[in-house]
Amino acid sequence: QQQQQQQQQPPPEEQEFYELTQDIYTMIFLGSPTRAGFMYAIATAALKMILYILLAIELASTKFVSDPETRLVSVAQLVILPVAVAIQNDLITSFTKIANVQYDPDIVHTITADGQRLRHATRTKWALSIALRLLDGLMSISANFVLLLQAPQVLSLLLNFAALQFLQDIDNVAFGLAEQGYITDHVQHISLLVSHNNLKLPRRSSRYRLTKLDTVLFLLTYLILFSLFVWCTIASWDKDDKWIKF
Repeated sequence: QQQQQQQQQPPPEEQEFYELTQDIYTMIFLGSPTRAGFMYAIATAALKMILYILLAIELASTKFVSDPETRLVSVAQLVILPVAVAIQNDLITSFTKIANVQYDPDIVHTITADGQRLRHATRTKWALSIALRLLDGLMSISANFVLLLQAPQVLSLLLNFAALQFLQDIDNVAFGLAEQGYITDHVQHISLLVSHNNLKLPRRSSRYRLTKLDTVLFLLTYLILFSLFVWCTIASWDKDDKWIKF
């Protein structure tokens, strides 16, 4: 009977791992707070956020209400809305890490291929890297959504998305420059530490309830934006029947 019970028990779940992303936010996680690599990554994240703030100031001086010229623009806005959420790499990655990745205290004892110990990869820095990435993603999706609402034509809608894609890639460009040695030797060292060691953290077990949170957060983000889009579109209706045009 004991053998039958053992056979009926599900096999233990194998530990899965999440490979750390190769970007400035992992540099923040691994770098020493007093060295150039960490400061460079922080400065890059701050630069993106300053640009988003400047964009927000500019957008605040214009009308927020949706004002499409034709019904075709409204259809395009509705179609591109889920795309606007899906292309937010920093936001999606933040949801993934919050829901599926757990910090491992043993990582501070990890010895890399070049003999360096990751003593600065603390839990606080892990939380900081996720928080900054999440803030970056939220600012990006907010800017995308406002520009989506204000686009009067389909072409301007697509051009706005192309322009913001450049803004979203600033951190990747900065990481590439660091990796190729254009900044300082220490900045390059930290970027190579990120890109050449395939560093990993354990994934949470699928039996853990929090693993569903990434899907919930993604759908919740879309539903909030969809609700705001519907509200702003209805608010834009007026006595001038601009909806006759297609």
